Amino acid sequence: MWDSVQRWRKAGRARLELDYLLGNAPFDALLADRIEWLVEIFHWMRVPGSLSVQGLDYQSGQVQATRVRYLLLILEKNPEWKISVAKTLRSILKDTSALDLFCVTGLPSESGFVSEAMDRLIEKALPRPPHEHDLGELFSRLFPSEHDVKWLERLDGNVLADIWSLFQFGEGANERDVWAKVRIDMEDALLFLTGQIRAFGLAPKLRMRMTRTQRMRDLPFFEVTFYAQLLIKDSHRNDPLHAQMSEEHFRKILAACRAQLDVAHAHLNEYGVSIAIVYQLDRIKLLIRRVETLLEILLGKTHEPEKIVHFLCSLISEASQRKSIGSLVAENLSLISMKIAERSAETGDHYITRTKKEYSQMFGKAGVGGALTSLTAFVKLLIERLPVPYFVAGLGYSINYSLSFIGIYAVGATLATKQPAMTANALAAKMDSLDNQESRDSLVDEIVNLVRSQGAAIFGNVALVIPCSVAIALGIYYFSGAPIMNREQALEVLGHHSILGLSPLHGAFTGVLLWFSSIIAGWIDNWSAYREIPQAIASSRRLKSFLGPSRLKNWVDAYRKHLAGWAGNISLGFLLGMTPKIMGFFGLPLDVRHVTLSTGVISYASASIGIEVFSRPEFWLAVSGIVMIGAMNLGVSFYLALLVALKARRIRAPIRSEIYAEVMERFRKKPTSFFFAPKGAPAAPNGH
Repeated sequence: MWDSVQRWRKAGRARLELDYLLGNAPFDALLADRIEWLVEIFHWMRVPGSLSVQGLDYQSGQVQATRVRYLLLILEKNPEWKISVAKTLRSILKDTSALDLFCVTGLPSESGFVSEAMDRLIEKALPRPPHEHDLGELFSRLFPSEHDVKWLERLDGNVLADIWSLFQFGEGANERDVWAKVRIDMEDALLFLTGQIRAFGLAPKLRMRMTRTQRMRDLPFFEVTFYAQLLIKDSHRNDPLHAQMSEEHFRKILAACRAQLDVAHAHLNEYGVSIAIVYQLDRIKLLIRRVETLLEILLGKTHEPEKIVHFLCSLISEASQRKSIGSLVAENLSLISMKIAERSAETGDHYITRTKKEYSQMFGKAGVGGALTSLTAFVKLLIERLPVPYFVAGLGYSINYSLSFIGIYAVGATLATKQPAMTANALAAKMDSLDNQESRDSLVDEIVNLVRSQGAAIFGNVALVIPCSVAIALGIYYFSGAPIMNREQALEVLGHHSILGLSPLHGAFTGVLLWFSSIIAGWIDNWSAYREIPQAIASSRRLKSFLGPSRLKNWVDAYRKHLAGWAGNISLGFLLGMTPKIMGFFGLPLDVRHVTLSTGVISYASASIGIEVFSRPEFWLAVSGIVMIGAMNLGVSFYLALLVALKARRIRAPIRSEIYAEVMERFRKKPTSFFFAPKGAPAAPNGH
């Protein structure tokens, strides 16, 4: 087995020696043989071998660049080899088409996000069929990795000039000029790309997000192909003035197309995001960038090897990203993630307290939330005793939780564990501009306010859920003469919440569900805005007649304002209620542990045991478990929400690290500020 592995590794590193390759350039062989010869040349430059230079770093591209210089030196000393190599290179360019290299390589090939993702996945799993006459296919074999950019960028002007001269060395009168052949393919690529820009830019779903009053033929996308044809035609005429005017017009049209893309992005930011439209907008942007790159090379007065190498480097990078599923997801989901995060940020900013008065108000709202949660925990215990099927029990839990969360939301109360996913996005929204120390200090102040607000919410929840649960338990005992649960059941409940068991894991898992409910809320709010649901409701003739215009307007305003809240609360209820049942069906021992609900359940269990519960180790292990559950609920949901928000805003890791360091420094200097509200009343940012 090990011998087979070694042979496989050696097969990937095996290569022919340079003198053999240069001395046997197959300029008159079949195209497939010539291509294999060229691949071997690049393999010699890339794979470590006998030629090494002390002090040079292979990973940085120094060795590869040195090998290119060495190869050119060998050819300079052997003119016969140089002629054969030059003829072979020219014959490969002659017998292949560079069209796909210019207009396909590194660009999305599918019409939609899902199909593009599937295409990239298939390319990773299956080998690509050989297309000998496609220069783009050969390019991917010669430059398979983005690391090739490093050694290409290390080639200086003299080396690039020598490479360019190599293509023309010993060129016969009957041999076609290499640049003329490539130029024709480049012009065809320009027409192909502008045709795609026109087709995609005038698509109905994009057009309606750019203008609803302008005629289609007045959009710049409509004229981009015409001006590309005019540019190519005038570039072949011996009339520099017309050629310059055509270039100026064409560049203005491309700039106007870019401006329309910005209009479409602004529309998405305001009215809702669609992944399909974001994909098409990014695709058009890439096409325009490729057209501008080709334009720089085509209109060059002389053949500039530096520009060509720069273009090759960009092709390598784009082709590498084109293979990555992660980059596709990151590029296309960033805008919708931003929209979801922004929606959550609008809600989350109200959960951050900055003054002592706001801190007291938060504590009071959390107390009401804790009192209502004691009823939720009581109903949960009742459902547990019902002899119903597994699925029906999960559905009962879900409805119980959803109604409870909706009730808490309706009366303006607070549940602490729902805050982090919202407040993290509000915090990330303030991290967009951190170019001075004042803005950084303001951000640290906001983080301190956030931590203190979370503490107020937790303390408020727990402060009332415990006495309310105990009061309900005592009331049940007074009227029925029996506790809510017997001694064995109560001890079992305490054991399930012990810090020595799976409670920390379940608490972390619940944190994921808390975060995911905020994502669902933001997504539904974005979907509603994108589909223009409020406008559709407001324009309904039947609803206007039934409710009246003023009442319908109030309904639409309430729908806009509360949709995300309703969606988040209902989805959280069903996530907490059904997920454990689904996990149990697959044999996964994952349960939910919500700090406020768990505190209520433990309070009922403790009241059933009586005063002696304080002398039992199971009780104190359960109390420790509650502390850990709370930390996991808050920490995991906050971390995931903050991570998504920062990724959506593309805030760099170094900035995040600097902020974390400043927060720790603030805690060292003023630890009490993280727990006690200031007496003053500073102005709240953003008009809070």
